[in-house]
Amino acid sequence: MKYKTNTTLTVLCILLLVIQIVQSQTIPHSVISGGATNAVSGNAMLRGTLSQTSIGRLQGGARHNVGFWYAAQNALSNGGTLVVLPLTEGTTGVQVKVPLLLQQYKNLITTTYPRRSFEATIRFNATVVEPVLPYKRVGDVGTITISGTTGDSAGILAEIDFIPKLGNSDKTSLEIISFVWKDAPKMKTITKNGEVRILNVCREGDSIRLVRTVAATMLTAYPNPAADHVTVDYTLGEHGTTSIELIDMQGKTVTTLLSGTSKSGNFSNRLELMYIPNGSYFLRMRTPNEVFTTQITIQK
Repeated sequence: MKYKTNTTLTVLCILLLVIQIVQSQTIPHSVISGGATNAVSGNAMLRGTLSQTSIGRLQGGARHNVGFWYAAQNALSNGGTLVVLPLTEGTTGVQVKVPLLLQQYKNLITTTYPRRSFEATIRFNATVVEPVLPYKRVGDVGTITISGTTGDSAGILAEIDFIPKLGNSDKTSLEIISFVWKDAPKMKTITKNGEVRILNVCREGDSIRLVRTVAATMLTAYPNPAADHVTVDYTLGEHGTTSIELIDMQGKTVTTLLSGTSKSGNFSNRLELMYIPNGSYFLRMRTPNEVFTTQITIQK
């Protein structure tokens, strides 16, 4: 009888210990960020979202509702959209595409409006990235406005082409300063900003070296407006691969004035305009570390 009592007490102690462990169980760091799936450890579950960074104990499958994505989901429960710019990485002089994403939507598409049109304005550090399409710049701050339409699906609303440069930082935020659905201006929209990081910067210890040691680079064109030709003057501060292109307002290359390896110095070239239609264009010069543009008008 005494043996059975001791056995029973031992079993009870083990059960109490197991219960305490289960009740105090937390989700370890190894399962944080479920990548849009549920992360499970024992009987604890973290309902995953993209880049969710919280940690804690959940029982009975209850949601914690902590973090940007849950807040956005709750805010849009009665209708609205979530528009996101991601983190993008690139190297100087190499064009990168930054997608503007429709991450979530509710009550956006109806039988009356199977497609919706939008307009977004994005702000960035213009010394770090240069858009391929025309944009506005005041000091170091650039803004670009893009527009388009979307149908009954989440995904990419538009792609913005940027050229990373050697600027005053190794990264720039991409801020959505305005977003509106043109045919549904009262539609609630939550936005999440993005970032572009430059990979090939020179580092010394924990310091980033962005100081130029070469002469300034310049690009000018005259006459403007031009009829049959335009003279392009430019100064190169360093030896390396350089191109000068005439591009239209859609960002397409119309003709190329220069492409190849160039030495530093002052230069002047003549660009013939005989077969180029009237309109507004951009001259774009790319050097190993920078991009310059100047607008010209062709009027025959």
